[in-house]
Amino acid sequence: MVNTPTTANVQLTIGGASETVTVSSEAPALNLVDASIGNSFGEVQVKELPLEGRNVPDLLTLQAGVTYTGNRIGDKDQDTRNGAVNGARSDQSNVTLDGVDVNDQSNGYAFTSVLPVTQDSVEEFRVTTTNYGADQGQGSGAQVTLVTKSGTNSFHGSAYEYLRNTITSANDYLVKQSELNIGAPNKPLQLNRNIFGASVGGPLHKDRLFFFVNYEGTREREQQRAERVIPTPSMCQGFFRYLNVNGGLTTLTPTDLQTLDPRGIGIDPAMLDLTNHTGYLDKTFCTGRTITKDFAAGDGFNYAGFVFRAPTKLDNDVFIARADYRLTANGRHLLFWRGALQDLRNPGAPFLPGDAPEQTNVDHSKGFALGYTAVLNTNLTNSFLWGFTRQSFGVIGNTN
Repeated sequence: MVNTPTTANVQLTIGGASETVTVSSEAPALNLVDASIGNSFGEVQVKELPLEGRNVPDLLTLQAGVTYTGNRIGDKDQDTRNGAVNGARSDQSNVTLDGVDVNDQSNGYAFTSVLPVTQDSVEEFRVTTTNYGADQGQGSGAQVTLVTKSGTNSFHGSAYEYLRNTITSANDYLVKQSELNIGAPNKPLQLNRNIFGASVGGPLHKDRLFFFVNYEGTREREQQRAERVIPTPSMCQGFFRYLNVNGGLTTLTPTDLQTLDPRGIGIDPAMLDLTNHTGYLDKTFCTGRTITKDFAAGDGFNYAGFVFRAPTKLDNDVFIARADYRLTANGRHLLFWRGALQDLRNPGAPFLPGDAPEQTNVDHSKGFALGYTAVLNTNLTNSFLWGFTRQSFGVIGNTN
């Protein structure tokens, strides 16, 4: 069999250009006013950048010279370097909202405003990390400036909702190990977070009086690993175990205790309430709903660890409002008022399943600002600011 090659001549033609590509370059914006170093974020950037918990001051973590050692709210109080700017401690950054101090004076957490600041309410976010100007100060860390959005001559608004649930979550390493130790299936903790809200702004009187309001609600339904050291089932029945001098295990029954008692009574009546199925332990520990399985906790004989999924939740309602008034038609004299408040309720884990939370954290911080700006001439401006910020938080329930 002979293969005969076949040749085909194909003529190619040059087509016309149907598209024009333009390449341009633009020099980056430089600060020609002073020697300060930092970046500013506009309204669009603030709204579009992904932020866990939608906490706008977290944008500070994107700046040069910032060290952020934690990525969860619960990590904030673990390390004073968390949120260090140019080597300063985490509580040395200064945060202002509309020119008014909103620093967390009590806890000193980094990147935290005691007043609620939502992504839909921020018009401008500015950070200066070094070489601050004369109008800034109060700390050796970063200077964080937040400006609340104002209304315009046209109505504008937004409605939003963000949802995260357990379906997309992986199990925590320590929780997984605890589940393996007690023979439970590998199942991640509940993690449901829902943030929703709406905003609207516009004119109350065209060219003169404007308003802006924003409401945001947060609902979290989660679980956390909890372990309680409680009496073992054998102790609930009145059997006490201990290591003897020979290293062996000795178990004392209620009869043994009565024999050892010089008075022949046995267990003290106060202890009987713990073991005779009528006292406090019977109602909480000895009813079968809490079975100790982690003998690495406690003494391993009479007390052991009970591991369970502790439900926690967080409800927070935020209200932000601002009004701007042009005192003159030419806009040279401006007056504004801004108010913000929140109602946060965060019950912690119960001591045992089905019980009420041991503690509930609440935060009712509120504040407002009043400002007046006068453009006196082309090179002279006067600005007056007065504000009130009340940091109000508490712990309700049992203390440790």
